[in-house]
Amino acid sequence: MAAACLLSSCVSALRINKDDPASGGEFVHKPQYRPDHYELFGGCPSSNPKIAILVAGRASGMVQPAKTAGFRKHVLEYLHSKGARGLAEGSTPDVFVHVKTGEGQVVASREAAGPHTVVSHEMCEAAMQEMSVTSHMIEDGWGHTELKRPDCFKTKHQGSATVFSQAGYWHSIQNVFGLMAEQEKKMSDKYDIIIFHRPDHEWRHDVDWAKINSKPNLEIIMAPANFYGARSESVSCKHGHIWGDQMMILPRPASEPFMTLYDDLALSASPKICGIGQNEEVFSKTQKSLNAKGFNIDWTMARNAP
Repeated sequence: MAAACLLSSCVSALRINKDDPASGGEFVHKPQYRPDHYELFGGCPSSNPKIAILVAGRASGMVQPAKTAGFRKHVLEYLHSKGARGLAEGSTPDVFVHVKTGEGQVVASREAAGPHTVVSHEMCEAAMQEMSVTSHMIEDGWGHTELKRPDCFKTKHQGSATVFSQAGYWHSIQNVFGLMAEQEKKMSDKYDIIIFHRPDHEWRHDVDWAKINSKPNLEIIMAPANFYGARSESVSCKHGHIWGDQMMILPRPASEPFMTLYDDLALSASPKICGIGQNEEVFSKTQKSLNAKGFNIDWTMARNAP
Protein backbone atom coordinates (compact mmCIF):
# COMPACT_ATOMS: atom_id res chain seq x y z
CA MET A 1 0.00 0.00 0.00
CA ALA A 2 9.12 -4.40 -3.73
CA ALA A 3 11.80 -9.06 -7.31
CA ALA A 4 12.76 -12.60 -8.00
CA CYS A 5 11.59 -15.02 -5.24
CA LEU A 6 12.54 -12.48 -2.60
CA LEU A 7 13.71 -13.67 0.80
CA SER A 8 11.17 -16.05 2.32
CA SER A 9 8.27 -15.24 -0.01
CA CYS A 10 8.05 -16.99 -3.37
CA VAL A 11 7.08 -14.56 -6.10
CA SER A 12 7.25 -14.74 -9.89
CA ALA A 13 10.46 -13.27 -11.28
CA LEU A 14 10.53 -9.62 -12.21
CA ARG A 15 12.30 -9.07 -15.50
CA ILE A 16 12.98 -5.68 -17.07
CA ASN A 17 13.83 -5.85 -20.75
CA LYS A 18 15.97 -2.72 -21.01
CA ASP A 19 17.54 -3.88 -24.28
CA ASP A 20 14.32 -4.39 -26.21
CA PRO A 21 13.37 -1.13 -28.00
CA ALA A 22 9.80 -2.36 -28.40
CA SER A 23 9.39 -2.65 -24.65
CA GLY A 24 10.51 0.91 -23.97
CA GLY A 25 12.45 -0.44 -21.01
CA GLU A 26 9.21 -1.15 -19.16
CA PHE A 27 8.47 -4.09 -16.86
CA VAL A 28 7.49 -6.78 -19.35
CA HIS A 29 6.92 -9.52 -16.76
CA LYS A 30 5.55 -8.20 -13.52
CA PRO A 31 5.67 -10.35 -10.38
CA GLN A 32 2.22 -11.50 -9.36
CA TYR A 33 1.18 -12.02 -5.76
CA ARG A 34 1.23 -15.42 -4.09
CA PRO A 35 0.09 -15.80 -0.48
CA ASP A 36 3.08 -15.37 1.81
CA HIS A 37 1.47 -17.01 4.86
CA TYR A 38 2.89 -14.71 7.50
CA GLU A 39 0.75 -14.86 10.61
CA LEU A 40 -1.36 -11.85 11.50
CA PHE A 41 0.69 -9.39 13.61
CA GLY A 42 3.65 -11.77 13.49
CA GLY A 43 6.78 -10.43 15.18
CA CYS A 44 4.95 -7.57 16.91
CA PRO A 45 5.87 -6.68 20.50
CA SER A 46 2.34 -7.54 21.67
CA SER A 47 -0.96 -8.96 20.40
CA ASN A 48 -2.24 -5.37 20.26
CA PRO A 49 0.04 -3.74 17.68
CA LYS A 50 -0.14 0.00 17.07
CA ILE A 51 -1.16 0.53 13.45
CA ALA A 52 -1.29 3.68 11.31
CA ILE A 53 -3.27 3.68 8.06
CA LEU A 54 -2.10 6.24 5.49
CA VAL A 55 -4.17 7.30 2.48
CA ALA A 56 -2.68 9.64 -0.11
CA GLY A 57 -3.18 10.77 -3.70
CA ARG A 58 -6.09 12.06 -5.78
CA ALA A 59 -9.31 11.78 -3.75
CA SER A 60 -11.71 10.86 -6.59
CA GLY A 61 -13.69 7.70 -5.70
CA MET A 62 -12.60 7.78 -2.07
CA VAL A 63 -15.55 10.05 -1.32
CA GLN A 64 -18.13 7.40 -2.26
CA PRO A 65 -20.14 6.40 0.85
CA ALA A 66 -19.82 2.74 -0.20
CA LYS A 67 -16.03 3.01 -0.19
CA THR A 68 -15.82 4.69 3.19
CA ALA A 69 -18.15 2.01 4.57
CA GLY A 70 -15.91 -0.72 3.12
CA PHE A 71 -12.86 0.93 4.64
CA ARG A 72 -14.47 1.06 8.08
CA LYS A 73 -15.64 -2.55 7.93
CA HIS A 74 -12.70 -4.29 6.28
CA VAL A 75 -9.81 -2.24 7.66
CA LEU A 76 -10.59 -0.24 10.79
CA GLU A 77 -13.16 -2.46 12.48
CA TYR A 78 -11.61 -5.71 11.30
CA LEU A 79 -8.11 -4.93 12.54
CA HIS A 80 -9.48 -3.56 15.81
CA SER A 81 -11.49 -6.75 16.32
CA LYS A 82 -8.23 -8.69 16.02
CA GLY A 83 -6.54 -6.54 18.67
CA ALA A 84 -4.94 -3.72 16.65
CA ARG A 85 -5.06 -0.19 18.04
CA GLY A 86 -3.82 3.33 17.44
CA LEU A 87 -1.40 5.11 19.73
CA ALA A 88 -4.15 5.75 22.28
CA GLU A 89 -4.91 2.74 24.46
CA GLY A 90 -7.98 0.85 23.21
CA SER A 91 -8.50 3.02 20.13
CA THR A 92 -9.02 1.81 16.58
CA PRO A 93 -5.95 2.12 14.31
CA ASP A 94 -5.12 5.75 13.53
CA VAL A 95 -5.93 7.08 10.05
CA PHE A 96 -4.06 9.85 8.19
CA VAL A 97 -5.12 11.26 4.82
CA HIS A 98 -3.51 13.65 2.30
CA VAL A 99 -5.56 14.11 -0.87
CA LYS A 100 -5.99 16.43 -3.83
CA THR A 101 -9.41 17.31 -5.23
CA GLY A 102 -8.34 17.57 -8.89
CA GLU A 103 -9.26 20.40 -11.27
CA GLY A 104 -12.32 20.80 -13.48
CA GLN A 105 -16.05 20.18 -13.15
CA VAL A 106 -16.92 18.80 -9.73
CA VAL A 107 -19.01 15.62 -9.78
CA ALA A 108 -22.68 16.05 -8.88
CA SER A 109 -22.61 13.90 -5.73
CA ARG A 110 -20.41 11.65 -3.64
CA GLU A 111 -22.33 8.63 -4.90
CA ALA A 112 -21.48 9.54 -8.51
CA ALA A 113 -17.73 9.87 -7.88
CA GLY A 114 -15.49 7.62 -9.97
CA PRO A 115 -11.77 6.82 -10.48
CA HIS A 116 -10.93 10.11 -12.23
CA THR A 117 -13.61 12.33 -10.76
CA VAL A 118 -13.03 15.89 -9.60
CA VAL A 119 -14.49 16.24 -6.12
CA SER A 120 -15.04 19.12 -3.73
CA HIS A 121 -13.27 19.97 -0.51
CA GLU A 122 -16.56 19.38 1.31
CA MET A 123 -16.99 15.88 -0.16
CA CYS A 124 -13.51 14.97 1.09
CA GLU A 125 -14.29 16.28 4.56
CA ALA A 126 -17.48 14.22 4.74
CA ALA A 127 -15.64 11.07 3.64
CA MET A 128 -12.90 11.59 6.20
CA GLN A 129 -15.38 11.95 9.01
CA GLU A 130 -16.84 8.55 8.06
CA MET A 131 -13.30 7.10 7.95
CA SER A 132 -12.59 8.35 11.51
CA VAL A 133 -9.50 10.20 10.34
CA THR A 134 -7.00 11.20 13.03
CA SER A 135 -5.35 13.95 10.97
CA HIS A 136 -5.70 15.06 7.36
CA MET A 137 -4.83 17.61 4.68
CA ILE A 138 -6.88 18.43 1.58
CA GLU A 139 -5.24 20.32 -1.27
CA ASP A 140 -7.57 21.92 -3.81
CA GLY A 141 -6.76 21.25 -7.44
CA TRP A 142 -3.44 19.44 -7.89
CA GLY A 143 -1.86 20.96 -4.81
CA HIS A 144 1.67 22.28 -4.62
CA THR A 145 4.24 20.06 -6.31
CA GLU A 146 7.77 21.06 -7.24
CA LEU A 147 9.92 19.19 -9.72
CA LYS A 148 13.53 20.16 -10.37
CA ARG A 149 14.21 17.42 -12.92
CA PRO A 150 11.08 16.81 -15.07
CA ASP A 151 13.31 14.85 -17.44
CA CYS A 152 13.67 12.15 -14.76
CA PHE A 153 9.96 11.33 -15.08
CA LYS A 154 9.24 9.56 -18.34
CA THR A 155 5.63 8.83 -19.22
CA LYS A 156 3.71 7.45 -22.18
CA HIS A 157 1.89 10.76 -22.50
CA GLN A 158 4.48 13.50 -22.64
CA GLY A 159 3.74 16.85 -21.04
CA SER A 160 4.54 18.75 -17.89
CA ALA A 161 1.07 18.17 -16.41
CA THR A 162 1.62 14.41 -16.54
CA VAL A 163 5.07 14.38 -14.97
CA PHE A 164 3.99 16.84 -12.26
CA SER A 165 1.03 14.57 -11.53
CA GLN A 166 3.43 11.64 -11.13
CA ALA A 167 5.63 13.65 -8.79
CA GLY A 168 2.49 14.75 -6.95
CA TYR A 169 1.80 11.14 -5.99
CA TRP A 170 5.06 11.04 -4.03
CA HIS A 171 4.34 14.53 -2.66
CA SER A 172 1.09 13.26 -1.11
CA ILE A 173 2.76 10.16 0.30
CA GLN A 174 5.50 12.19 1.99
CA ASN A 175 2.96 14.64 3.39
CA VAL A 176 0.70 11.96 4.84
CA PHE A 177 3.76 10.33 6.40
CA GLY A 178 4.53 13.72 7.95
CA LEU A 179 1.06 13.84 9.50
CA MET A 180 1.66 10.42 11.02
CA ALA A 181 5.09 11.45 12.33
CA GLU A 182 3.53 14.49 13.99
CA GLN A 183 1.10 12.20 15.83
CA GLU A 184 3.96 10.00 17.00
CA LYS A 185 5.74 13.07 18.34
CA LYS A 186 2.57 14.30 20.04
CA MET A 187 1.97 10.93 21.70
CA SER A 188 5.67 10.21 22.42
CA ASP A 189 5.22 6.77 20.88
CA LYS A 190 5.80 4.86 17.63
CA TYR A 191 3.57 2.70 15.46
CA ASP A 192 4.43 -0.96 14.86
CA ILE A 193 2.92 -1.30 11.37
CA ILE A 194 2.19 1.18 8.58
CA ILE A 195 -0.55 0.43 6.04
CA PHE A 196 -0.64 2.70 2.99
CA HIS A 197 -3.20 2.65 0.20
CA ARG A 198 -4.34 4.94 -2.57
CA PRO A 199 -7.65 6.82 -2.18
CA ASP A 200 -9.22 4.84 -5.04
CA HIS A 201 -8.52 1.51 -3.33
CA GLU A 202 -11.81 -0.31 -2.86
CA TRP A 203 -12.07 -2.57 0.19
CA ARG A 204 -14.35 -5.55 -0.46
CA HIS A 205 -12.51 -8.05 1.77
CA ASP A 206 -10.79 -7.89 5.13
CA VAL A 207 -7.31 -6.41 4.90
CA ASP A 208 -5.56 -9.75 5.53
CA TRP A 209 -7.88 -12.03 3.54
CA ALA A 210 -7.79 -13.25 -0.06
CA LYS A 211 -8.86 -16.02 -2.40
CA ILE A 212 -7.59 -17.32 -5.74
CA ASN A 213 -9.70 -16.31 -8.71
CA SER A 214 -9.09 -17.88 -12.11
CA LYS A 215 -10.85 -17.85 -15.46
CA PRO A 216 -10.92 -20.66 -18.06
CA ASN A 217 -8.10 -20.47 -20.59
CA LEU A 218 -6.59 -17.43 -18.87
CA GLU A 219 -3.74 -17.08 -16.44
CA ILE A 220 -4.59 -17.13 -12.77
CA ILE A 221 -5.12 -13.55 -11.73
CA MET A 222 -3.09 -12.86 -8.61
CA ALA A 223 -3.42 -9.64 -6.69
CA PRO A 224 -2.89 -8.44 -3.13
CA ALA A 225 -4.15 -10.25 -0.09
CA ASN A 226 -7.25 -8.13 0.25
CA PHE A 227 -8.26 -9.07 -3.32
CA TYR A 228 -7.45 -12.74 -4.04
CA GLY A 229 -5.45 -15.75 -2.81
CA ALA A 230 -5.73 -18.47 -0.16
CA ARG A 231 -5.89 -17.05 3.37
CA SER A 232 -2.76 -14.98 3.69
CA GLU A 233 -2.23 -12.74 6.67
CA SER A 234 0.31 -10.13 5.65
CA VAL A 235 -0.23 -7.48 8.32
CA SER A 236 2.98 -8.27 10.14
CA CYS A 237 5.83 -6.65 12.09
CA LYS A 238 8.43 -9.03 10.63
CA HIS A 239 7.53 -8.83 6.96
CA GLY A 240 6.50 -6.10 4.55
CA HIS A 241 4.74 -6.27 1.23
CA ILE A 242 4.16 -3.70 -1.52
CA TRP A 243 1.47 -4.32 -4.14
CA GLY A 244 2.14 -2.22 -7.22
CA ASP A 245 1.48 1.39 -6.29
CA GLN A 246 -1.85 0.50 -4.69
CA MET A 247 -1.02 -0.66 -1.21
CA MET A 248 1.91 -1.16 1.17
CA ILE A 249 2.01 -2.94 4.51
CA LEU A 250 5.35 -2.25 6.18
CA PRO A 251 6.95 -2.62 9.60
CA ARG A 252 7.42 0.90 10.94
CA PRO A 253 11.28 0.83 10.76
CA ALA A 254 11.12 -0.01 7.03
CA SER A 255 8.51 2.59 6.10
CA GLU A 256 10.46 5.83 6.04
CA PRO A 257 12.57 5.13 2.89
CA PHE A 258 9.34 4.60 0.92
CA MET A 259 7.39 7.41 2.48
CA THR A 260 9.99 10.17 2.07
CA LEU A 261 11.01 9.65 -1.56
CA TYR A 262 9.60 12.97 -2.75
CA ASP A 263 12.56 14.97 -1.43
CA ASP A 264 14.96 12.97 -3.59
CA LEU A 265 12.77 12.28 -6.63
CA ALA A 266 11.43 15.81 -7.05
CA LEU A 267 13.49 18.30 -5.05
CA SER A 268 17.03 17.04 -5.69
CA ALA A 269 19.03 18.30 -8.65
CA SER A 270 20.68 14.85 -8.80
CA PRO A 271 18.03 12.30 -7.70
CA LYS A 272 19.19 8.78 -6.90
CA ILE A 273 16.42 7.40 -9.13
CA CYS A 274 16.10 9.11 -12.52
CA GLY A 275 14.59 8.05 -15.84
CA ILE A 276 11.45 6.71 -14.18
CA GLY A 277 9.12 5.06 -16.67
CA GLN A 278 6.65 3.78 -14.08
CA ASN A 279 6.33 4.04 -10.32
CA GLU A 280 7.05 0.31 -10.18
CA GLU A 281 10.70 1.09 -10.95
CA VAL A 282 10.91 3.21 -7.80
CA PHE A 283 9.31 0.47 -5.70
CA SER A 284 11.58 -2.21 -7.09
CA LYS A 285 14.80 -0.27 -6.50
CA THR A 286 13.82 0.87 -3.02
CA GLN A 287 12.68 -2.62 -2.03
CA LYS A 288 16.02 -4.07 -3.09
CA SER A 289 17.81 -1.40 -1.06
CA LEU A 290 15.74 -2.26 2.02
CA ASN A 291 16.38 -5.97 1.61
CA ALA A 292 20.11 -5.24 1.41
CA LYS A 293 19.78 -3.53 4.80
CA GLY A 294 18.16 -6.63 6.30
CA PHE A 295 14.48 -5.80 6.00
CA ASN A 296 12.14 -8.56 4.81
CA ILE A 297 10.16 -6.73 2.11
CA ASP A 298 8.51 -8.10 -1.05
CA TRP A 299 7.15 -6.26 -4.04
CA THR A 300 4.53 -7.68 -6.42
CA MET A 301 1.88 -6.32 -8.74
CA ALA A 302 -1.79 -5.78 -7.98
CA ARG A 303 -4.44 -5.62 -10.66
CA ASN A 304 -8.01 -6.45 -11.58
CA ALA A 305 -9.65 -5.81 -8.23
CA PRO A 306 -13.12 -7.42 -8.06
